[in-house]
Amino acid sequence: MSLNSYVQDNYNMLVNYAEKLTSQPSDLVHYTYLKAVEADFIYINDPMTDFYFKRSMSNNAKHKHWLRSTTYTDEQPEDRAEQVDMSKVIQREQIDSIMRHLSWFDRTLFELYLQGQNMHKLSEESGIPSTTVYHRLKKVKEIIKHYYDIHYN
Repeated sequence: MSLNSYVQDNYNMLVNYAEKLTSQPSDLVHYTYLKAVEADFIYINDPMTDFYFKRSMSNNAKHKHWLRSTTYTDEQPEDRAEQVDMSKVIQREQIDSIMRHLSWFDRTLFELYLQGQNMHKLSEESGIPSTTVYHRLKKVKEIIKHYYDIHYN
């Protein structure tokens, strides 16, 4: 399942939830969807996506970001050229470059972490001590942070 099909299948539930937060519930759902797409949100499962959408809608309604960013135009969607945020593309390539230099274990562990896997459950199922799992995750995060500190500070 993809993010698009999740929103299509659960649209009424999302609007019903947004009605508790604002007088413009469908606009809030649409804004949240667009922000998720912009952030390259990866659909993993319904419960995680439910939580993400509800939390995001609550935050957006509370801070009213979605009202300030609404722009109206007479252009038809097909008239607009697709714009790619090159900074995100570059950042993903840099992270991939860092990941290629990690050991197989560290790379696999960090990818599972990014996918939202429960690290404690992973530790129990694999027999790897949880201290090892969390220590290696911390090391990978430090490596990435160190790379960005060197190149961007």
